[in-house]
Amino acid sequence: IRPLIAEAPRWLVPGGWLFVELSLERAPAVCALAKQSGRYQSLEIIKDLAGKPRVLRAHVLEAT
Repeated sequence: IRPLIAEAPRWLVPGGWLFVELSLERAPAVCALAKQSGRYQSLEIIKDLAGKPRVLRAHVLEAT
């Protein structure tokens, strides 16, 4: 996950979105990792149909 969070803005268009499916246990840590990178905004963990945290949605600030 770390390389994906770090490198995704390089490959996505400015203003694009990153969606990452997560394990239940890792959702908070992955969201914090994306937040700490400073390369995303509008971070959100989306819950699945069972109400469990499942997907990180993050808006890319800029391409690097």
